[in-house]
Amino acid sequence: MRTLLHGLLFLCGVALASLVEVDDSNFESLVFGQPGKYSFVYFYAPGCKHCLDLEPHFEPLVDLYEGTNLQIFKINGRTNKRVRDKYQLFGYPTLKLFSSQGDDIGAYTGIRTTAKMIEYLQDATGIHPIYPPKTVVEVSPENIDQELFEKLQNDVLLVFYAPWAERWDNAHNSFYERLAQYYKNEVKDGTLFRAVDVSKAENNVLLARFKVTKYPTLFYFPKNREHNEKPFKLDHDVGPEEIVEMLMGSDVGQTEFSLVNSLESTEVEEDIEDDDVNAQYRDL
Repeated sequence: MRTLLHGLLFLCGVALASLVEVDDSNFESLVFGQPGKYSFVYFYAPGCKHCLDLEPHFEPLVDLYEGTNLQIFKINGRTNKRVRDKYQLFGYPTLKLFSSQGDDIGAYTGIRTTAKMIEYLQDATGIHPIYPPKTVVEVSPENIDQELFEKLQNDVLLVFYAPWAERWDNAHNSFYERLAQYYKNEVKDGTLFRAVDVSKAENNVLLARFKVTKYPTLFYFPKNREHNEKPFKLDHDVGPEEIVEMLMGSDVGQTEFSLVNSLESTEVEEDIEDDDVNAQYRDL
């Protein structure tokens, strides 16, 4: 059990792609060596805290732009003095976009998330990323029965997440998505990973039904359950270790949770309350 846990946690700390690192000796030949291709370069310094914070957001760009006319590189700005002096680098991390002719198009100074960098690159180059298929299925009021309540023979995880929150802002490379891929391709035990984006107004009814007030909040529906069986809820320390250990049967602080029976019953109760108010008003 512990071996599997350690393997899964290692997986969750590793980026999907291999980021090519250039240096003083090959910077121009690699960054400017492909006619018609742009290059987005990450200048970093070892031990730089802001660089460490950026890397999980930057590295997914390699996979997303593979096969396009945009290349992704990194370079140690501290040890590669020639390139550092050439572009007058004074702080790290620095992100620069170059054309294949060697033109310095400019530095990216926006919010350092994958989504925001994609917006910038798309505006600057017109190049769109190639998104891989996701294993995590997004749940909405329209498909929740099919994707959750009818999956009685499967372990099902449902997370309510805020897409602006750290570790959840890149749906294609989050630890949750990587866990879903690993369970599907390696563990193969039928565990299903589902998610609700709390920023979408249409999902407000699900927030009410599941009584969610903080993000992320995770619900675990064990396999071979009955329709009326209570799921487990975890609304603190929702990370890869807690999820894996919970699936393995450990107690990580999850509690049983009673769902509102249905959205329709909630609406009926509200209508009844409104009728009572109207009746009292007429009596007056």
